Amino acid sequence: MRSDNRFFTRPLVWLALLLLCLYAGLSRFTPASQFTDVVQIAQITVSAWAMVTVGGVALRCFTGRGWPHPDDLVGLGIFVTSLGINWNGAWGLFYRLAGEAPWLINNDIYGAWRALVIIGIIIKLIAIGIFGGSVPRSYKLRHGALWMLAFALVIYLALARPDLRPLAEWLRPYLETAHDFPRYVQNAGVD
Repeated sequence: MRSDNRFFTRPLVWLALLLLCLYAGLSRFTPASQFTDVVQIAQITVSAWAMVTVGGVALRCFTGRGWPHPDDLVGLGIFVTSLGINWNGAWGLFYRLAGEAPWLINNDIYGAWRALVIIGIIIKLIAIGIFGGSVPRSYKLRHGALWMLAFALVIYLALARPDLRPLAEWLRPYLETAHDFPRYVQNAGVD
């Protein structure tokens, strides 16, 4: 792969940097709970917008004859991913506004919305032919190895359930600096 030294001349790079700086600035000067709520509302809005945009394509995948065209599969993948993101965001906002009760997010329904995101991503990867016949062997091997590594990590985390409290405590000084952190401490029942 050849290096391209024109990276910072691309408009998309500058737009991405601008949006990241805007996010960082707003998050720094807005109370954390309010900012998180606004971001979740934006997540719900944009994912609903995506669902409406590709809803007809997704429907065509199920009502058409034969296997859907790869372009239609991408639309279906976007729809399913957006559905999962939308429901996850809406439930997350409900969780925050309902007092952050742990049982609201530690359940199978909440997990199902995350599963929709996974399914949508897999549909998109199938649509672009990530392991298709025209994909070079080295690409298949590299990505197959990364998939296997990620799968092994998920299995390890699911079965071993390591205690990550030391990592959480290490992160605490950085995350606890939110402007309205005491509200969360009171809600969590932590002294």
